[in-house]
Formats: sequence, structure tokens, C-alpha cells
Amino acid sequence: MLTDRLGDFLKAKRGDSSLRDFAYSLGISHTYLDSLEKGVNPKTGTKVSVSAETIKKIADYFGVTTDYLLGRVDSPTDSLVPTTTEPF
Repeated sequence: MLTDRLGDFLKAKRGDSSLRDFAYSLGISHTYLDSLEKGVNPKTGTKVSVSAETIKKIADYFGVTTDYLLGRVDSPTDSLVPTTTEPF
């Protein structure tokens, strides 16, 4: 599941940093980061939704592909989107 993989990724990358400091560096709120790490909205108990913009922002910050964050590839630098401009 996307939110589980993303949450685990973010927890590992945050390490000992505070939620506030880490969230600030990502450009998101600390409450949203907390929700992403847990995979649920603590106020409602429902699964958290992640926007494409947030996925892109996190991928860019860590220098990984969005495909990696979405669990579609195993390597952080692999992408399902062709990177060549040559015709097929």
C-alpha cells in the first residue's frame, strides 16, 4: 500500500529529526507529515490521501523517482517513464 511504503520511507529518512524540523525541510506541515508516517489521519482515523504534488515534492527532495515512492520500481533511481527522447 502506498501510504505504508511512503510512511516507512519518511520515518527512516527522518531518523532522529523532529517532526517539525523534517516537515519544514520538506515544505509540508508537521501534522501532515505525522499523518503520512502513520498512514492515517489522527483526527478522523481514515487513511491519509497523498497528492501527486506532495509525492513529487518528496521525491525531488530525496532525489528519488516518484515511481520508487509509489512502489512501482525497486530502485530509487529507476522509473517506468522512458527517459529517452528517441522515437520507438
